[in-house]
Amino acid sequence: MAEVLLQRTRAKNVVPVFLEFISKYPTPSDLANTQLYEIEELIYPLGLKWRAPLIHNLGKELANRNGKLSNSLDELLTLPAIGQYAASAWLSFHGQKRGVIIDANVVRLIGRLLDKPINGETRRKKWLKKTADVLTPQKNWKEYNYAILDFTMKICVKIPLCSDCPIGSLYCLFGRKILSMEVERVDDK
Repeated sequence: MAEVLLQRTRAKNVVPVFLEFISKYPTPSDLANTQLYEIEELIYPLGLKWRAPLIHNLGKELANRNGKLSNSLDELLTLPAIGQYAASAWLSFHGQKRGVIIDANVVRLIGRLLDKPINGETRRKKWLKKTADVLTPQKNWKEYNYAILDFTMKICVKIPLCSDCPIGSLYCLFGRKILSMEVERVDDK
């Protein structure tokens, strides 16, 4: 459920709602047997009221499965409210299986590394998916995914902290461009 609530939502905003959510609905059956309006009210602060029916249906489906989730990406994608990100994140963090995580922050990082323009649809592009797959290691994917998510929330943010970036301009084409612009400004003085 955490992965569902985290879709397109800041983690710091999700935490209090998630904690209340799991307190109210500790099992899939508890979620399946609640009223839809209760879920809507609970997730309203996240701006996800429209997602409430999906979450309710997910609770019903998980209750039917006795709370057991598959370790198959394709099977996870058949569940209500579960998209590519939530399925991959669940596999990586909870399913002990490699999952390639692509969220808006990861798209931004890869776009900067390659100095490619990005937009809201870039996450669906073949080149982006292939690059994310190549970057995600075959071993230690869980640690990598946690690290990449933290890195993109702390360093490679909307206004990047290139001076603090351990990747550096040697490996980041965007960083190289920023560095050269800074050098030009110094030269102009």
